[in-house]
Amino acid sequence: MYKVSIILAAISVALLLVYGADVALKMVSKNSLLDTSIRTIWLGIPSLILPFFAIYLSKNNKSKLVPTLVLVTGVLIIIGGIFMGVKYQQESINEKSDSTPKDIKQAEQESYNPALFEIGTLLAIGGFQGVLGYKRISSSVSRHEV
Repeated sequence: MYKVSIILAAISVALLLVYGADVALKMVSKNSLLDTSIRTIWLGIPSLILPFFAIYLSKNNKSKLVPTLVLVTGVLIIIGGIFMGVKYQQESINEKSDSTPKDIKQAEQESYNPALFEIGTLLAIGGFQGVLGYKRISSSVSRHEV
């Protein structure tokens, strides 16, 4: 089972790297290889879920490889969430400079954006995976010392 957990964790890191490369390509050249929804469904969601399976399958193993890969996955997710937040902030600044709201209710409707929920979710999941990987690394180090 340990080899399966290594494969799952490595696939998760690879999916995130491909996801990030596709987003970077879209930012630079205004076109990407994958549509946003396809990229999210086939690259993003599996890379969020696979590390949990990898950690579970490697729970009886003392190696630090799988927890390190899960930690890397968490850090990559957090970095992606930060970039998404910066992009959202830039877009909202551009929209605010282009239009002026007519009343408070319209301003409240324009200020709500589901992207904020996505950013928060990404940061929470990435942080949880990072902490999970770090805890497993530190527990495997303490088990080796005893």
